[in-house]
Amino acid sequence: EIDRGAADRKGASFAITLVLYILLLTLMVQAANGTAIEKSNRISEVLLAIVRPGPLLFGKVIGISVTGLLTFADGGIPIVVALAVGSDLPPGIGGALAGGAIWFVLGMVLFLTLAGSLGSLAERQEEAGVVVAPLTFLLVGTFIAAQSAADTTFGIVLALVPLTSPLVMPARIAEGVATVPEMAASALLLVAAIALVARFGAVVYGRAIVRTGRRLKLKDVLRSTPA
Repeated sequence: EIDRGAADRKGASFAITLVLYILLLTLMVQAANGTAIEKSNRISEVLLAIVRPGPLLFGKVIGISVTGLLTFADGGIPIVVALAVGSDLPPGIGGALAGGAIWFVLGMVLFLTLAGSLGSLAERQEEAGVVVAPLTFLLVGTFIAAQSAADTTFGIVLALVPLTSPLVMPARIAEGVATVPEMAASALLLVAAIALVARFGAVVYGRAIVRTGRRLKLKDVLRSTPA
């Protein structure tokens, strides 16, 4: 039997993952730039006298995340209204929107924490894009994979890996190939990764934000002792 809705579900998958990709990339760069600016003008050194590195980093992540959530909501409201009035939308876009919201929130926290901590390696704002380049390339590759391999075995693997699941899992949900156990496992792994990244990010941020004079390398910061 021919699956006549396959093309529509592919279209819904592309739309959802494109929006998530652009938002994650934009907010990630914003987090790295914010940290680099604070380091270059020495504001962070003043704040660290009264606030620990972890809360200072996570406060930035929360603030930028709120902006991202408002942007996501602005894009989702027209779809919700269209579904409510019975408009002709691609099949699966409602479920993809709901599922995408969950993975977008978790993925946003993960990537912004990484970007915010890596931004402390930069000496100037102009270097922020360089220090988060690996995350940028990862997002680009994941977006391409979400369009071409979301319904394959490779897509299942990517949907479980925390650094790729925020884009791949919503694509699988939109295409109607994701299972409930798979979604539960993906979400749990993503939450666990956030907990690990939070500790990692606080260490990198706390050690790198007070070291000025040149752009730092991650390995040098991890080998150094806390200031």
